[in-house]
Amino acid sequence: MIAAGSGLDAVGFVGLCHLGIFGVMIPLSALGARRSALGKGRSKKRYFAGVIGQQLGLTVISVAVAAWLGIPLAGGYRPTFGGVVLAGGILAAAVIGIRPRWRQQAVSGDWRVRLIAPIDGVDHALWAVISALAGIGEEITYRGVMYWVLFQLSGSMAGSVAIAAAAFGISHVVQGRQAVAVVAGFATVFHGLVLVTGSLYPAMVIHVLYNLAAGISYGRDVRALERSNAFINSTNATTLERGQAL
Repeated sequence: MIAAGSGLDAVGFVGLCHLGIFGVMIPLSALGARRSALGKGRSKKRYFAGVIGQQLGLTVISVAVAAWLGIPLAGGYRPTFGGVVLAGGILAAAVIGIRPRWRQQAVSGDWRVRLIAPIDGVDHALWAVISALAGIGEEITYRGVMYWVLFQLSGSMAGSVAIAAAAFGISHVVQGRQAVAVVAGFATVFHGLVLVTGSLYPAMVIHVLYNLAAGISYGRDVRALERSNAFINSTNATTLERGQAL
């Protein structure tokens, strides 16, 4: 996935447009969505359907740009023992490390968690689609196309990774301010994995599995909280009835 920097001629107008969309417009729109609490009060299934449509559209744009510029997104990749261990370790560390934060968000009653937490079978099916589209599409967009464009323009591996990771983090600001740093950190690790393995595939697999784990965790914690609240409300109602009877 590393290409020799060859400047603006290699990137062209199409590459600059992609950089403008995903490096500027989407992060700015995410900041605006953060301020307006986009999605609050919307139906979960309608929200999921909207996210699926958005992910599909953005992925199509990135794939088209990659094809136009000749960016090698797909290629022969043979998993190695070291690569599998590295990818598995990254996934395990990410899930174990972030799990307490997922639980805390669910217990706090954060509306953003309730909006995305899968509850029934349809929710889980839609979340699985979102997880796959985001895991594949975002790796193509940020670790594939955006990194390639930035590297062509700057010739700096570290600088390209930093800018792409920052854009990716800010694009997730709707999840909360702390999420920006967390997501940018994950993005940096994913960039490293892509550079080490020479392929987007390991990062895609980890990304998809991580998203699935997040959804399952949120859904389980939200359901547990609702059952607990229902039990407390029922107990309080019974106590009140007994008090009235006395």
